[in-house]
Amino acid sequence: VGDLGEMKQSLPAFMIPNIPFNFETLAIIFPTAFALSIVGLLESLLTSSIVDDMTDTESDKNRESRGQGIANIVAGFFGGMAGCAMIGQSVINVKSGGRGRLST
Repeated sequence: VGDLGEMKQSLPAFMIPNIPFNFETLAIIFPTAFALSIVGLLESLLTSSIVDDMTDTESDKNRESRGQGIANIVAGFFGGMAGCAMIGQSVINVKSGGRGRLST
């Protein structure tokens, strides 16, 4: 990786994207943002259901959805990309004894 470019040794800085805030920009961004949010939300809710079944517990799906949305918006201001729950990693975590939110 170091051969292809410089790797920064600092934390990402907060920045507001340098784009015009108007309806035209929203029309360009909205379809992709909507599709990503639907896919991420579906995967997170599916993962939550699977983990709930494995642990015989119940999770708050509304809280999970709000948290994911807020985190993805904030991550964008630090140059990050949208993310969601990962089924495989969550199942391995639960089978390895992880039960809390911080066990990953």
